[in-house]
Amino acid sequence: MLTTEVKIKAMQTFKVFIIGSRLFGDSIVNLVSNIMNIEVIGRADFADTADEIIRLQPQAIIHNASTSEKDSSLIQTIKHQSPNTCYIVFGDLADMMFRVRCNASGANYVLDQRSELNQVLKILQPLASKQNGGFAKPPVNGGKDKPEIIESIELGTLFSAMNSSSHGLMFADRGLTLRHINPVAMANFKKLDPFLPVKADLLIGEQIDIFHRKPGVVRKIIANPANLPYQTQIIFGPSTLDLHVSVAYGNDNHYLGVIAHWTEISDSER
Repeated sequence: MLTTEVKIKAMQTFKVFIIGSRLFGDSIVNLVSNIMNIEVIGRADFADTADEIIRLQPQAIIHNASTSEKDSSLIQTIKHQSPNTCYIVFGDLADMMFRVRCNASGANYVLDQRSELNQVLKILQPLASKQNGGFAKPPVNGGKDKPEIIESIELGTLFSAMNSSSHGLMFADRGLTLRHINPVAMANFKKLDPFLPVKADLLIGEQIDIFHRKPGVVRKIIANPANLPYQTQIIFGPSTLDLHVSVAYGNDNHYLGVIAHWTEISDSER
């Protein structure tokens, strides 16, 4: 439900719109009230008010977002129509894909809702100090290096493609830490839960060589892209899995990590 705040400041104010719960909105209002020339022009409980928000022409939007496609779509819609609006997103950064989706949608800052609320002051204060209302195009994701942002977007695209595959696939980053397991692979691993070193639901964050009897040997091989592709077989209880590891490259041919392709071998193939 959309509500509007009473305008109490002069014309040359920096206009902010807040999306989120009442508690979140009140916290932001309390913070920005310490900054001169800030005007909260509206608040919305839910991310379903893109047209109304755009009509109000805020110079900054502060959004307590979820991992839903609805929130990502709102960010994308507003940034497409108002590219110079500073879009600040708060959320659960423990979810790796949250930052990826927000970056891909065009958010300028993606912050942790539990520990970085005060960053709003550092972001808005220099913007609000421009008394003439001028607003330079904000940096993407708080001014982080462009390669880091591009890589986040590339990973988001890669993970989406993996999720659409009918094959069991996993992705590990350059440090060989598991970052993504597609639904097919996860379903297969859950069937093998009694034989895995850790439960399937806990595999994300583990090293990819956790599956191997001699992890150090395998790590030394697959850590070097020059040694890939690499193929081996691993036995889990009654199942034998054929593992192919290949390099995952970004758009400019930089090394993102590795993709592991799992296939169960039938008795006749052994």
